Amino acid sequence: VEYEARLAGLRHHLGDLDGTERALRAALEHGGAHLEAVGRAQLHLQLAEVVGGRGLAEEAAEHALEAAHWADEAGEGPTLGALARHQLGGFLLRLGRWAEAAEVLESALPDLSAEGHGEGTVVQTQWWLGDCLSELGEHRQAAERRLQAAEIARHWPEQHDHATLAHLAGESLGQAGLAAEADRAYARAGDLWRELGNTHGLIRSLRARA
Repeated sequence: VEYEARLAGLRHHLGDLDGTERALRAALEHGGAHLEAVGRAQLHLQLAEVVGGRGLAEEAAEHALEAAHWADEAGEGPTLGALARHQLGGFLLRLGRWAEAAEVLESALPDLSAEGHGEGTVVQTQWWLGDCLSELGEHRQAAERRLQAAEIARHWPEQHDHATLAHLAGESLGQAGLAAEADRAYARAGDLWRELGNTHGLIRSLRARA
C-alpha cells in the first residue's frame, strides 16, 4: 500500500492522471482492513480529486464522503475532514444537490476558517455556498456569503475573483429586493472591472446598475 500510495504521488506529479487513479484504487483495494483510518481518508480524498477532475462528480462525491468519514474516525475532523467536506460540497453542487451541498459546506466552514487551511479554500467554500443559496432562493444569505468572500479576496494581488464576487453579490442583493445595496455592489464591481481592463465585465455591471 505504501508503495502504491507513493507511486500515485509520483504519477500525479508527472501529470499521469490515469496512472494516479490506478495506483490509488490499488492502494485502497490492497489496504483492506489493515489500512489506518487517516491513510484511508487521504487515499479517498486524493481519488475524489482525480475522479472529479475527469468529470465523474457522483463517484467523486462518494470518495469525498468516505474521506470525511475516515478522517473523523482518525480524529482529523477539523483538518483532513474539513478538506474532505469542502470537496464533497463542491461535487454535490456540480450534481445540482443544492440543499445537501449547502449543509456540508456550512459544516466545513468553521474548521476551514479556524485551522489555517488558506484563504483560497475559505473563499471557494463561501463562493460555492453562495451559489447553493442562490439556487435555493435564499438571496439575502447568498449575498452575505458572496460579500464575505469578496472581503477576503480584496486583499489578493489578482483582483478578478474580487470583482466577480462583488458582481455576484450585486445580483443576489437585487434579487433580495435590496436595490441600494445592490447598486453599491455593482459600483464596486464596475470600478474593479475598469481597473482590470475588462470591458465586458464593466458593461455588465453598468447595465445591472441602470
